[in-house]
Amino acid sequence: MSVTSLGVQIFYPYTSTLILDRVSQKRCCVNLLINEEKSFCLYSLEMWTTTEFIIFQKYLFSVLIPIVIVVGNLGSILNIIVFSVSRKLRSSSCSLYLIFASIGFAIYLNIVAVLRYLQVSFNIDPSSQWSWVCKLRFYTVGFLVMLPRSYMLLAAIDR
Repeated sequence: MSVTSLGVQIFYPYTSTLILDRVSQKRCCVNLLINEEKSFCLYSLEMWTTTEFIIFQKYLFSVLIPIVIVVGNLGSILNIIVFSVSRKLRSSSCSLYLIFASIGFAIYLNIVAVLRYLQVSFNIDPSSQWSWVCKLRFYTVGFLVMLPRSYMLLAAIDR
């Protein structure tokens, strides 16, 4: 560990240098120094403003939610295929519970994630315009959250 004008340098073998930057009084940033020309900020002690956080959330949701929808639906479809192809598994009540849990999770994922994606990315929120949509959404989300859990509990009890 050595002291420089920038602050404290901590050397890691084989990789890079971590510099605790205390030059700026406004921003205290932990920089990862890759080589003499490249460095980037890993962590900043300066708080985000509400506007910066909303913009970050919007970009994060617009990228991650479609990935979550595709991977979740793919996982549910694969679960349904695995538990329904084999004649032995199809006749078992435990596998039927797991098939219904996968179907319930797929329905929950599609309703909740798509509504959240429309709300955050495109500012489309039907529950803010009509109260019956808001009530229906809360009831549906609560019901669909408990449905796969209940089927998994029934499968565990059945075993």
